[in-house]
Amino acid sequence: MEDNVNIFSKTLKRIVFYHPHFMQPGGASTYVYEMAKRFHQTGLKIEIVTINANKEHLSELEKFTTIKKIGSPLSSSFLFWILFPYWCARAIWLAKKEKEPTIYFAQVFPANWWGFFHKLIFKKDLVVWMCQEPSAFIHSERWIAAVNSPVKRTLLITLRPLLSLIDKWLAEKVDHIFVNSFFGKNYALSIYKNIPPEKIEVTYLGVDHSIFKPDNSAKPPSIKRKQIITVGRLTKFKNVDRIIIALAKLDLTVRPRLAIVGEGEEKNELIKLTSDLNLTDYVFFHGIISQDRLRQELNNSVALILASENEPFGLVAVEAMACGTPVIAVKNGGPAETVIDGNSGILIPNATPDTLASAIEKILLNSLEQLFRESAIKRAAEFNWERTALQTLNRFTMLWETT
Repeated sequence: MEDNVNIFSKTLKRIVFYHPHFMQPGGASTYVYEMAKRFHQTGLKIEIVTINANKEHLSELEKFTTIKKIGSPLSSSFLFWILFPYWCARAIWLAKKEKEPTIYFAQVFPANWWGFFHKLIFKKDLVVWMCQEPSAFIHSERWIAAVNSPVKRTLLITLRPLLSLIDKWLAEKVDHIFVNSFFGKNYALSIYKNIPPEKIEVTYLGVDHSIFKPDNSAKPPSIKRKQIITVGRLTKFKNVDRIIIALAKLDLTVRPRLAIVGEGEEKNELIKLTSDLNLTDYVFFHGIISQDRLRQELNNSVALILASENEPFGLVAVEAMACGTPVIAVKNGGPAETVIDGNSGILIPNATPDTLASAIEKILLNSLEQLFRESAIKRAAEFNWERTALQTLNRFTMLWETT
């Protein structure tokens, strides 16, 4: 990106990200980090308006951005929603505090609403939205079902029709929308029916290939106890329970270890399920780990399993392939676009314990991890943050010059 310092006209000086928080690694937070870093390399001033960030994220982000915290509790708190108009106004005030020519780049819910209301109030400002998926806690029944608190879940169900109308109306106001897959574009168009298709642009996410790469020092699968891995927030719609049940279905002669990476509200239930199925010697909960450790675990695994259905993109699937680790995923959503069935992994019709067990067994009995290794690495090479950032910057240039 250093060679693209003059990509913009001299009038544009700043990009402001609206992003909820940086409390856990991965997903939308990774996107903001990677984009902000590369935008900074063009000579643009980068700011992030957010609720909070943990120390590790904060120390990295402050190397190339200015972090502005709105001072609210996290969005999981009732107080956040009771005082939402105030926090929203504060976020917009922090973003507008500097007077330099700016593009405002809204991210996932609820920060996308900060951007929506920004555009509603300041119609001449250029506001763009990265729609990782349509506002999940409004439009996605699986997200609402995953809310553990009965009170919060009931409130969401009750308010959903009103919130849906507001969200759809506000989303029409932004100048441009990015999505992370063609599945994501079709999903967005099915929700935001009044938005023209040409206003929604697909930009695949990338991989940091300096981090996620094959580890030649890792023990080959033939001389280590075989391991499969799943990575993500431990919530209901990730279907980690089905992976554990699938493991129990496998014969002891082929049963691998299962590494579970991530935290979430379903963790205690998953630990109980592991105990109930007598799998405590096979299932290991690693919690949240560093990217270096994740690379090691991916390299030490014969397959990554992504059991969620209609996953918007599934970044960890591409990170696994970059390490030479094949992917088992459901044949829908983003993984259907990133994983090549029978080449860099296995795509299954649904995430039942039986189909998952069959796919795991197929990998293990046929040593497909070795067969798929080079194909997986080659496929992952097509996804990189440089390409994603350049496509995004080129669109920013077009929007800026025509506004």
